[in-house]
Amino acid sequence: MRMPRELDCGIKRLCATIGLAALIGLISPDAHATGGLSISNPDGAAVRALVIGIDDYQHVRKLKGAVADATDIVTSLKSMGVGDVVVLTNAQADRASILREISSLVERTKNNDLIFLSIAGHGTQEPERVKGSEPERDGKRVPAARL
Repeated sequence: MRMPRELDCGIKRLCATIGLAALIGLISPDAHATGGLSISNPDGAAVRALVIGIDDYQHVRKLKGAVADATDIVTSLKSMGVGDVVVLTNAQADRASILREISSLVERTKNNDLIFLSIAGHGTQEPERVKGSEPERDGKRVPAARL
């Protein structure tokens, strides 16, 4: 059975996030977190996260996977021991709330803290400005976020 495209993309993004964290040395396999992995700052400072997911738009096509992606990321971060996680979804993720949470995150952040920012939502495509400069898959231009 084939996995729905939205779920497949979400799993790929989550795996890429965990892989990136492991690559830069933030994930420790001998952790106290439930899943056996934890994210910690090598300098001993805090790890903080702001996760945004928007499916429900007023003036453009609604999405079906951005909030689920954000939820998966929040669950993963918390299971790996990140305590300072703020999530904004759909109506909560208006301009004022996003700016307020970014300001609050900046105020809480100390030297050497690590910040994780995830934004799942609509992107846009623009015409290729230099012929051949954008990657293609099956004859169609592939947005950078899907490479």
